[in-house]
Amino acid sequence: MTAHKNDIVVQKFGGTSLGTTERIKRAASRISQTIKNGEIPVVVASAMGGVTDRFVRLAELVNADQYCNEYDVIISVGEQVSAGLIAAALADIGVKARSFLAWQLPIKVQSSSCGEPMPQTLHVDSKFIDECIASGIVPVVAGFQGITTSNRLITLGRGGSDLTAVAIAAALSAKRCDIFTDVDGVYTADPRLAPKSHRIASLSYDLMLEMAAHGTKVLQGYSVECAVKHGVLVNVASSFNNKPGTIVSGNVAEKTQSAIGITTMPYKGSQSKISIIGYNIFCNAGISVAIEESMKPVGIDYTSVDGSKNRLSFLVDEQYTEVALNKIHCACGLDVGLDG
Repeated sequence: MTAHKNDIVVQKFGGTSLGTTERIKRAASRISQTIKNGEIPVVVASAMGGVTDRFVRLAELVNADQYCNEYDVIISVGEQVSAGLIAAALADIGVKARSFLAWQLPIKVQSSSCGEPMPQTLHVDSKFIDECIASGIVPVVAGFQGITTSNRLITLGRGGSDLTAVAIAAALSAKRCDIFTDVDGVYTADPRLAPKSHRIASLSYDLMLEMAAHGTKVLQGYSVECAVKHGVLVNVASSFNNKPGTIVSGNVAEKTQSAIGITTMPYKGSQSKISIIGYNIFCNAGISVAIEESMKPVGIDYTSVDGSKNRLSFLVDEQYTEVALNKIHCACGLDVGLDG
């Protein structure tokens, strides 16, 4: 690898992408292909799927206080394992690599206690990453971790490996930050619940922030805030295929952006909160009427709870979430496709 800043690509692999040793080997193969394509990968590893939850349960059995000084040490172990496994898998196919933990770079967080930090407090020292790149070695960084001002390990909130990846991309002035997951981009609705949903080719930072805040689990909200601050271009794509993903950037003109996203999240009791997010969505009275008409035939009651220029939210009984999601998807005109 020849070091050129414009060729650096940060690639974060999520838990589902690293769920088995075969998937870890597949990730290593993809990283190798990135090199063959003339780009320089810097890798960020999440814990293997389900591992963090297992350590959370273990920690709570010993001490129910999630803000004790040792809690973050316990639940961040999975990322260390993944980073080591990816580096080992790369070495097995002839690619030089080495793993890094947060304290080894370091990745510093301006906090002296446990808790979720704000992204602007994150500082990545890129010295060792730069040295690896110059020597033709792929750096593989454990995500989700930082070091506090009192030299304690701290985690970056659930989904925090996204924040690690974007912060590293910012520190390196990288070409882009790839977030590899189990879906090939951001969809108009959860494709597992709304089969007619479609991939959105590009999203502005603002709408991605809205979607993250109201239930979309594709990107951690803090990571999008960090991308906004540093102008990092983020590409959300699948690690299981080579289909185009969703580009999240500041280059999408708000008024020309046709993207509408529908998100869902648990609410009080047995209710779900569904939000319709898109440019000037609240000003479109026709959508509200169409939603009401689509609900009547199946007897779904809904309650409008809030709205803004770019969002309209309401509640439905949890048992009707999937049906309501599909009805709303069609009522918004999304059943005809929205791939760009």
